[in-house]
Amino acid sequence: MHVRRQLTLVVGLALLAATTRCALALDPQSPASRYRQTTFTTEDGLASNVINDILQTRDGFLWIATSEGLTRFDGEHFTQGSKLFPEVESMAEGPVGDLWLATWTGVFRVSPRFLEQPGDPHVTVYHLGQGTDDSVWKVRFGRDGTLWASTRRGLYRWNGGSDFSPVINQFQGSRMDEGPDGHILMPDSKGYVEWDGARIIDHPEVARQLGIMPDQVFQVFQVFPDRQGALWFATAQGLFRQFGGSVTNIGGRGKAAYQTYPDTAGNYWISADGGVFRARGSAFEAVVTDVKCRALLADRDGGLWIGTNGDGLIHIQDGPVHMFTTADGLRSHVVMAALATRSGKLWVATDCGGIAWFDGHRFRPLIDKDHRADCAFSLAEDDNGDLLVGTFGAGVFRLHDGVLTSFLNVPALPSGTVPGILNTHDGSLWITTPRGLARWRDGQLRTYTTADGLADINVPFIFKDSAGDFWASTVTGVNKLAGDRFSLAISLQFPVILGEYRGDLYIQSKGAVTRFGGGKAPVALPPLGYPTTMIAASNELWLAEKDGIVRIEQWEPDRGTPVDYTVFTRADGMQSTECTDAGMGPHMTITRDGRLWVTTVQGLAMIDLPHLPRDTSKPVVYLRDAVVGRKSQRPWTAMPSHNRHGAEHVAMGLQFEVPS
Repeated sequence: MHVRRQLTLVVGLALLAATTRCALALDPQSPASRYRQTTFTTEDGLASNVINDILQTRDGFLWIATSEGLTRFDGEHFTQGSKLFPEVESMAEGPVGDLWLATWTGVFRVSPRFLEQPGDPHVTVYHLGQGTDDSVWKVRFGRDGTLWASTRRGLYRWNGGSDFSPVINQFQGSRMDEGPDGHILMPDSKGYVEWDGARIIDHPEVARQLGIMPDQVFQVFQVFPDRQGALWFATAQGLFRQFGGSVTNIGGRGKAAYQTYPDTAGNYWISADGGVFRARGSAFEAVVTDVKCRALLADRDGGLWIGTNGDGLIHIQDGPVHMFTTADGLRSHVVMAALATRSGKLWVATDCGGIAWFDGHRFRPLIDKDHRADCAFSLAEDDNGDLLVGTFGAGVFRLHDGVLTSFLNVPALPSGTVPGILNTHDGSLWITTPRGLARWRDGQLRTYTTADGLADINVPFIFKDSAGDFWASTVTGVNKLAGDRFSLAISLQFPVILGEYRGDLYIQSKGAVTRFGGGKAPVALPPLGYPTTMIAASNELWLAEKDGIVRIEQWEPDRGTPVDYTVFTRADGMQSTECTDAGMGPHMTITRDGRLWVTTVQGLAMIDLPHLPRDTSKPVVYLRDAVVGRKSQRPWTAMPSHNRHGAEHVAMGLQFEVPS
């Protein structure tokens, strides 16, 4: 999950640094290897690590049926239910929000609010048999509101009163599914039986239809009808899909499949020997391996929950951050620069892996037989649309019509190491090196050093703002170009020019980010993790730092509103939270489709901004100032700077200001 920091006043006079989640459906086109996986066990509050069923009720709570009773999950905490309930095999939610539980000792009907009610909850118990025959394996509500219960003695239907009535006798039904026509389908050792509302229809011919030989072990574990009218058979000999007169084996024969579960995004999840898989055509794609799955649930946030036989509860979610690595065509995990060109092509420079372009699915490395530009450091585009590549030790290369040639190098350049190139679109190309700042214009190269006003010959960052002013940073401050000479404009240690937003310049120095501009006093942002680059998109600021990718939303410091920012980390899909900080990159770029690309030391991160869920809820009450001892501080400096689980501060005294 990503961490959302915002100070909010809540009941109990406590201040919470709240966490929220980015709800993204599991994209059928995304490889399962990119999904993030979280495992919950008894150490997190589950009643047992053996999970029989999972249910999400209309109020959003997740209920987990275990071998030791019920557990409820509110998104942050697990709460164990009453010990009055024996082992719960299955659950269903009634029309008025009541819980129906299939247990070893009958069907229990209980209010979902029993966890908040003192004393023993009011429970109604329905006995469908006696002794061991009272076990109920499955309960479910049909689309017409009928409640069904399957037992070792047959199929039962609730009569809406005080009892269940038998529908199919002498039939051991461990599973049941409902067809599009409302028929109830229940598997058996030969095939399945069907209840059409009036009579029982036996289907013993399934083995022959699926091509199972008479000498092969055959058992149907589930019969699932999909929306297209096909039947999916999970059997001891594998998974089969029957549509019309054709049968397709999915995942190979001889590998037992136990359950097929569809979600609203179009995925088909399969519980089978070896773990949980996704059906891709006629093949299986591994999602979670080496677990025995007992239950599957797709929640309303698009995540997949897997109940296991002893390994707890597993949550699978498509994180907001997608990573591209060597598995996606890059020749190195360390990405130094990413640039979206005017033609719409995305280029990346990798450490000792050369440059590559994105074809929409994978990265295609540029063929460089001499490996001259392998140690690519920075990227830029000139006014002709040619790609410029700064390297570590080999100068600048130009890519024109697919041909890579040397453009500038020593002795013309002060150094062959080029951490940054900037096209100022006035006919000039600026090139940063450890031995001076170079400017290429009209075929001439001009080098700027301390003799030209720079405080140091090493200029790691340069920037041209919207007003046309040119800035260069050195170890002692930010220099401004006037005419053909630099002078110190902002005195800071080791400044990093992040960029411009709404006419203001943002500079990072020793981890602190400050806003300059408009003739106003500098304004400090919240403590961040040494960001090295910034980009504006959709009225938001995005920064790349050593602790992840930061989004700053709706910040209006002049109005005294709190800083509302989000940090995306490994929990959101990043391989490493450390974004690339060497050179100028660029380390962030946005392609025409609105996707944000960020360079990291473990691949290229991508966030699909147009489809990124956003929390529009804002606190009614927020803190403007905090006093610690006798020292007045901004609220975010008084709170822990990086807090994943939330920190509680008890307020001993509060002063409210009511606007007139």
